[in-house]
Amino acid sequence: TLREQTLTLNGLKSGGQVMQTLRDRLGKPLIVRSAYRSPEHNRAVGGATRSKHMDGAAFDIAMSNHDPAAFEAAAREVGFLGFGFYPRSGFIHVDLGTARQWGERFPVRATAFAAETPPAVLPLVPYLDSLRWVFIAVALVGIAVTIYARLDDWHRGHPPRSSLGSSLLFPSVTPALPP
Repeated sequence: TLREQTLTLNGLKSGGQVMQTLRDRLGKPLIVRSAYRSPEHNRAVGGATRSKHMDGAAFDIAMSNHDPAAFEAAAREVGFLGFGFYPRSGFIHVDLGTARQWGERFPVRATAFAAETPPAVLPLVPYLDSLRWVFIAVALVGIAVTIYARLDDWHRGHPPRSSLGSSLLFPSVTPALPP
């Protein structure tokens, strides 16, 4: 219905605003494993029948780059009231519903959590996707040059050099053994 859609859109807006406030407070990205779910998707994944995910007011956040205790404290400070702890799956559920919590808290680590990314890496974070494509392009150019060299050898009548690549490119040609 229109009322449900309006509630969902309002939830997404306020939930998104609180998430951004939380991210700003923590000073690093949040890895969101689940956020808004349609009722159909919520049923398919075994979500609660009145899940706040369907209102856009619940988020499952991976703890791979956060200290769970610090994350929980910051999430409470910005207004999240519902907390579900899933240490075996590595995430914490936060929502804007009523104050409640469930699940077993993350174990306290004997050593300090390595929460900070080394400062030298931080300037590269926005470019990681671009760097990945540069490495892929360089690898593809290297493969193309190798294939070209093999084909050039073949056209000139030279036997291919003995390697795994030559046996894949020229399976019928066996390298000559030295006398």
